[in-house]
Amino acid sequence: MKSFAEKTKRPKPSRPRAGLPSHSGSLMADRQNAAVRQILHGPRLQPKLKVGEPDDIYEREADGVGDGVKEPAKPVITHETNTPAPDGTDDTRTEVGVGEKVTFRGIKGKWSATKGLPKTLEEGAEFIWTAPNRAADVTIKLQVRNKEATVLMKVIEPVKITADKNSSMTFEVGLAAAGMELTFNYHPKKVSFGNVKAKEVSGNAELYTDTSDNSA
Repeated sequence: MKSFAEKTKRPKPSRPRAGLPSHSGSLMADRQNAAVRQILHGPRLQPKLKVGEPDDIYEREADGVGDGVKEPAKPVITHETNTPAPDGTDDTRTEVGVGEKVTFRGIKGKWSATKGLPKTLEEGAEFIWTAPNRAADVTIKLQVRNKEATVLMKVIEPVKITADKNSSMTFEVGLAAAGMELTFNYHPKKVSFGNVKAKEVSGNAELYTDTSDNSA
């Protein structure tokens, strides 16, 4: 009788299922990802900072820059009259005639005048102002944030009016007649009265008073 030894069945190696990564493949992918992250980001280094001495040159420079940003420079006003004075007085004078125009300049800001027109200009680098029709002391102000500059203008009225007869016709002194041509001179001549108008009225001219006023 023949005896046969049973053949031992060897287990077949298991194969990974399709679509699922093997353990060794997952481990390799993790290592590759870690290497990429290290290349991209690298180690974080903490820089060593040195504390400078108090009030050194760099601190003073930084303080100066900071002060320049926080506080604007004080504005400066320049001005000139639009019409020259008959006697040649400089156009930067602070004494002007009634109705005279003056141009003020400075850095961009808010302008205001205590009298005359216009009263205010919300924002601009130039302010064209007309003096009132009556004598007055007027303050022109330029405000830039919390800084301001002012100019005091003195407005004066004519103290005397004279006339030169241009026509060759003869008239009795103190009387006017048809055809008379006159050139009026307003005094003092250190300011311009170019915007002043002479009006012919009946009766004594010295009793006539102009009631118009732009100073309100």
